[in-house]
Amino acid sequence: MMGFLKAIPLVMSIWIVGTAYAQNGPAKFTLKEAQDYAVNNNATSKNARLDLVSAKKKIWETTAIGLPQITSTVNYQNIIKVPTVTFPGSNGGEDQILKLGVKETTSLDITLSQLIFSGSYLIGLQASKTYYELSTRSLQKSEVDLKESVANAYYLVLVLDENIKIVQSNLENLNKTLSEMQEMNKQGFTEDSDIDQLKLSVNSLENTVRALQRQKEVSLNLLKFQMGFDLNQPIELKETLNDYITQASAATPDSESNIKANINYQLMDTQEKLSILNYKRQKSEYLPTLSGFYRHLEKKKSAFDFTTPNVFGFTMSIPVFSSGQKQSLVRQRKNDIEKIQNSKQQVEESLKLELKQAYSELQNNFDKYRTEKENIEISKRIYEKNTIKFKEGMVTSMDLTNSNNQYLNAQNNFFNAAYAVLGAKLKIDRILNKL
Repeated sequence: MMGFLKAIPLVMSIWIVGTAYAQNGPAKFTLKEAQDYAVNNNATSKNARLDLVSAKKKIWETTAIGLPQITSTVNYQNIIKVPTVTFPGSNGGEDQILKLGVKETTSLDITLSQLIFSGSYLIGLQASKTYYELSTRSLQKSEVDLKESVANAYYLVLVLDENIKIVQSNLENLNKTLSEMQEMNKQGFTEDSDIDQLKLSVNSLENTVRALQRQKEVSLNLLKFQMGFDLNQPIELKETLNDYITQASAATPDSESNIKANINYQLMDTQEKLSILNYKRQKSEYLPTLSGFYRHLEKKKSAFDFTTPNVFGFTMSIPVFSSGQKQSLVRQRKNDIEKIQNSKQQVEESLKLELKQAYSELQNNFDKYRTEKENIEISKRIYEKNTIKFKEGMVTSMDLTNSNNQYLNAQNNFFNAAYAVLGAKLKIDRILNKL
């Protein structure tokens, strides 16, 4: 059932992309869909899942050590010259010759062995299950890192897309003004230098649009690469920048108890379990090991071969004296536990600090975002008023260019602030394992 549930995101991703191709249009993704697609198709994520499969097989590999083991050996032997013993005949009769072997012998040796008790084995079995848990955590961390990377690329594309729209709109307005002023120039109402100054501004804006479009294309390709999506296929984003700004604005500080949901903390927790098991395994070296066996042998016997076909027995290995080596190793493993516990506590405190800083960063970025949003409106009003004044001959073309550049800078600062807001919110989600 769990395997079926895990397969749902992959099936949905394939269905989404397949539908898009069937319609000869670009594949469209929300951020959540892009992240799910990446989890199922990114090469790093695939390898992490293979590691998890190997870890699961490792459990059975360890388990099998304590299960019955059967070995079979087939042996063929040919004695070139069979040794003999001659016994003199009684009462002058013929000598009796007795062969001390068989010229050709084929034997079948079957041995069944069973580990009855081993402290190391019992601890090792627990450790293999904990190792599987560690591999699961590692897979989760890989997926969290991947989702964060996809989100960053997704946000960047959204920001660039909105930026392109604003700059293109500004370019259209400036082209309209240029066209109007060219007509006025033909009638002798404006200077040629004013027209040239406007053309410089138009050329600069056109270059800005092309640069932003290329940057968006690069960011889309980065997003597709992280998703494991075909770089040659088109892709579109379903959501807008404002959708995520609204979500980020609703973020409120969560309880620090949620820190323990962080994947880095959980990894440290699992490593602590492994360290404790390693300590127990080392202590188990003081215990004896007991195993049993049964052996069956089939072969053609000579007259003097007294080998029995069936044998069973037990073997016990008892550690007696190791000159303090075991005690030293136990002490080292205990130190390892203390070290991992110290590191675990440090990670927890570090995450708490990082969370406080992330919320502070989010608030600071929001303050800047709101300021830059207001600056856009102010600089836009200044630019529009200067456009009217320019047409009326009240300001120079340089004044108009400066107000236009001021407006463009305000837009650029606004989008940088918006991206910073999303980055801070993403950092909070990663710390609280909400990706």
